[in-house]
Amino acid sequence: VSHPLVMLLVSDLSGRMRGKSVPLLGSERLLEEGLGWIPANAVLTCFGPMAKVENDALGELRLIPAENEPTTFSHDGLNIDQNWWIGKIVRMDGFPWECCLRSQLESAISILRDRFQLELQVGLEQEFYLTGRKDQLNTNSLEAFCEASDFLKSYAECLDSAGIAFKSLHPENGPGQYELSLPKMGPLQAADQLLLAKGIGRHCAAKMDEHLTFSPIINSVTIGSGLHVHFSLQDLEGRERNSV
Repeated sequence: VSHPLVMLLVSDLSGRMRGKSVPLLGSERLLEEGLGWIPANAVLTCFGPMAKVENDALGELRLIPAENEPTTFSHDGLNIDQNWWIGKIVRMDGFPWECCLRSQLESAISILRDRFQLELQVGLEQEFYLTGRKDQLNTNSLEAFCEASDFLKSYAECLDSAGIAFKSLHPENGPGQYELSLPKMGPLQAADQLLLAKGIGRHCAAKMDEHLTFSPIINSVTIGSGLHVHFSLQDLEGRERNSV
């Protein structure tokens, strides 16, 4: 009997996606109830253990969905069938928790709009490595594309299944380095789409016995990876205000 799960996720200060999974059937209750979370999770490191702090974190938080529905994606060839729900962290009284990154972004967007009457549009370009690749004179080369074409095709199919549009998925400067470019959109949607796209990439890579990393530096000699943020400012009537 199929018993699908949905994962309620947040991105934390260490750059990892963390959360809890529940049965997909009946998961709409999360919109009102959420799931238990603790402040101590804020000091989890990217390597797993918690960082040392002077005082123990006390209290309880709630992990709640940030959107009305989860994102689903699948790939028959890789036996992928996933349901992920972007979340945010609130206090027990329902107010945003100070260390919730998504709530911080929501607050910044509101300040930009309410105080300065400006709106932001961003286009993101995320570089990553598939480690163990040959040096194929990699910058936009056909050889580098062909070497990873099976992975890139499966990655693109999963992104399409999740409803994540992208402009390009192509080789970059380093050996085994590639870049995913997303179209221009609002900053909150862009952050959510990037979070999902990175998680989907890691999941596809694991299914194909590849090692994908978004680490800025993978060794002492290879060119690093970055996240390029192209942005433009508009007033509330949609007129460009980049020179203001």
